[in-house]
Amino acid sequence: MLLDRSAKAVELARQGCLRAAARVSQLEAQMQRLQDLYADYTRRLREGQDRAHGISQTVKAVHAAALRDLQRTEQEQNKYEALIEREDLKANEAAEKVEQRAFEELAINRYIQQQRAA
Repeated sequence: MLLDRSAKAVELARQGCLRAAARVSQLEAQMQRLQDLYADYTRRLREGQDRAHGISQTVKAVHAAALRDLQRTEQEQNKYEALIEREDLKANEAAEKVEQRAFEELAINRYIQQQRAA
């Protein structure tokens, strides 16, 4: 009887140990899965940050190139506007000279007519 009780106690203890070992294995597996998930999460986070940083650098480079193009375009526009103003000024001066000559010829013709009439 004492032997039966001790055998049952040993069996119960063995089953308890087996259940505890199974639970420890389960918990270790869960811990490993959680560590894997955490490692994957941190890897993805770093990749996302690196990608965002890379995108930011690309956007900055494209923006800087666009600004340089804009400055070149503005310089060209200013140059052409100055050329147009110069050409307009020359055209106005030429028109004024023609008009001045016409007035001078008109004045000379009137003077000649007045001399003939007198």
